[in-house]
Amino acid sequence: MTPGNMADSDNKGEVILKDDDFADLEQRYMMHIIMMIHRYPGCLKSDIADLTDSAHNTKYSRVQYLVEKGYAIYMNVNGNPTRKLQLTEKGKRVAECVETMYDILKDYE
Repeated sequence: MTPGNMADSDNKGEVILKDDDFADLEQRYMMHIIMMIHRYPGCLKSDIADLTDSAHNTKYSRVQYLVEKGYAIYMNVNGNPTRKLQLTEKGKRVAECVETMYDILKDYE
């Protein structure tokens, strides 16, 4: 594998982020938004915008990006689509990794 061209899965079938995917998550503060959805399942896009300092339109486009890339989905309640967000398995795995990083950093404070 070369940088910028990583495989989609390893030999165990586990998903690997491509370098471009990781850069997008890192540079656009997406991991922070993923953690907000992880900590507050069922939150709305407006909830995320209200809990951060960025403009609503910026957060809305970032949430939409996470939905398009498969990290989050809009929940269905009784078969009806809603505006409530939840993480997909992919998003949950990223959130778990971020939590692990937070725990490691806390150990060294």
